[in-house]
Amino acid sequence: MKSGVNARPAARALGGLIALLALTAIAPAKAAGGKVEGDVRDFRVGMNVSELPAKGYVDFACGHNGGKPEPAVESWLDYARCPADAEGLHEVAFKYDDSEVLHERYEGTAIASHPVLISLLINDQAVVEGIRIVTDPFARAYDKRRARTFQKKVKIRYGEDGWDCINDQPDQGEGAVATVFIKERCTKSLPGRVLSLYTRFYRVVAGTGTEVVNEVRLEIRYSPEA
Repeated sequence: MKSGVNARPAARALGGLIALLALTAIAPAKAAGGKVEGDVRDFRVGMNVSELPAKGYVDFACGHNGGKPEPAVESWLDYARCPADAEGLHEVAFKYDDSEVLHERYEGTAIASHPVLISLLINDQAVVEGIRIVTDPFARAYDKRRARTFQKKVKIRYGEDGWDCINDQPDQGEGAVATVFIKERCTKSLPGRVLSLYTRFYRVVAGTGTEVVNEVRLEIRYSPEA
């Protein structure tokens, strides 16, 4: 019995370590002087398409701002095949090639244990202007229920201070979920980039049905002046 009691704290500590290691996937690396060098894994805003990794990523497709990525493209180099948005940026979605990693609950791309859709926003000069991460709306129900907690992990990792946040009021037909209503827009400036974090968690009454909106969006945009 004594060994079982001691095992539980050890298991909790191991779980915490795994979660921390997973979260570092979105950590910007820092060089001497505190300059941010990276953003997500091998990617940083401001890099050229020619610098993007040739291995480790699969299922390239045109992204649609959190919608289903399609049609498929061969690689980053085909970014121009994806239609430009209002800002003139081509969105290329992709997945991590973690085929050798065992995922017990989710087959796909995850950051800090959250299933996500991730894409690069590339301009006509082949420069990565942005990185977009959206909690996966196509994930299984259990994972989607946890989506709003991704916001806390992002704020902790990038520092909880310095965020400029606005909490929007409910629109008509929107209401709280068990007393909780979140429609928060936050921004934060870091060297060379600006972070935008948008969290939505509320219910929407439409006709005779009710839908729960539960989504977090993180965008990292290139900003040399930041």
